[in-house]
Amino acid sequence: MAPLNRIVMPKIELNSIELYYEEHGDGEEVVILLHVFLSSSKMWANNYVPDLMKRYKVYAIDARGHGNSNKVKIGCNLQQMADDINHFVILKKIDKCILAGMSMGGAVAIQFAINFPERIKSLILMNPGPGSLFSKGFFLISPILSFISQKKCLLKPFLKSVLINPLPREILSEFVDDAALVSKDTWLQYLNPDNKIQNFE
Repeated sequence: MAPLNRIVMPKIELNSIELYYEEHGDGEEVVILLHVFLSSSKMWANNYVPDLMKRYKVYAIDARGHGNSNKVKIGCNLQQMADDINHFVILKKIDKCILAGMSMGGAVAIQFAINFPERIKSLILMNPGPGSLFSKGFFLISPILSFISQKKCLLKPFLKSVLINPLPREILSEFVDDAALVSKDTWLQYLNPDNKIQNFE
């Protein structure tokens, strides 16, 4: 399949930050795609968007602190990211959406559905989960994470060691490039064990 011609969109101002997004297709139903931690909207470009855009209006969003969206000193937890999506939906005048998320994106999608059920038509969840990878001993390992987050040469071996399924070389390289854009503040805020899906029961 030929690489998708990515349309560079302006950032949208909401929640005192700017979120970068891409828009594809012109279907009546809306699909919003939420990426994994340390990644960006690019992860959807070639494997999902080309087929989805044939039927749906598709938005792929860079979460706060990721990709081309604003870097943030504070405020990179599931509640705030779900609230960002709510503001996005309101500004885009979307009544209901199909919300699809992988890993971090799945956790954000669940939090969004809990907080704003009236805006959800359906959920597509792929291995959803909050930042609990280092829940035990987080505060002991956080200085190490801070150091790794700022050293691109360390990101590749680190990401390879924590990925459940190995990525092809080209995709891993793109993932490393995206991860290098994420500040240590975002790393530590998202991976903090207190960053959990609220009211999940």
